[in-house]
Amino acid sequence: MPRLPSVVGRATDRKAGAEAGLPWAHTAEWAPSGACSVCWEGGWHDVRLLVFGGRLYTDMVAVWRILDAIHRKHGLTCVIDGACPMGGADLLAHEWAAEHNVVSERYPVNHVTDGQWPGAGPMRNARMLRDGKPDQAVGFPGDRGTRDMDRRCRVAGIVPWHPFGQAWLLAEERGRQP
Repeated sequence: MPRLPSVVGRATDRKAGAEAGLPWAHTAEWAPSGACSVCWEGGWHDVRLLVFGGRLYTDMVAVWRILDAIHRKHGLTCVIDGACPMGGADLLAHEWAAEHNVVSERYPVNHVTDGQWPGAGPMRNARMLRDGKPDQAVGFPGDRGTRDMDRRCRVAGIVPWHPFGQAWLLAEERGRQP
């Protein structure tokens, strides 16, 4: 897979991100569970990032640009994903990590330990948080499994960043597409 160019210049260059059509990676929504020394008091670098989203999510350019921006700013040491066999956000994040020489930890559903569907997905999500020990999380649009992972992150004290907002999440809860 060809390497996509990084789209954000300097770490503090909001204009570069806006011109590239990239939602700025550092919003107040992400601040509570960790703070970057460039953005807020405190700091987090060498990040273990949990990436989650829908199994049908296919916007490779968006995932790669967002992970490029986070990596440039915080130095990702590990990308954690659910290894969905259908692809989606999990596969896109895994491919990004492989291309950028970042460790990729994958957590596919294991029916021996996670049980059978439909309960296997939420059990795997819990295992990803427990065993993966992420510092931060980023969520892409998805469905019930994505909503479950968002909720589990928040319970664990990690506020996921949703670069495209949460309208998809709220619309899914109401039973319709955004």
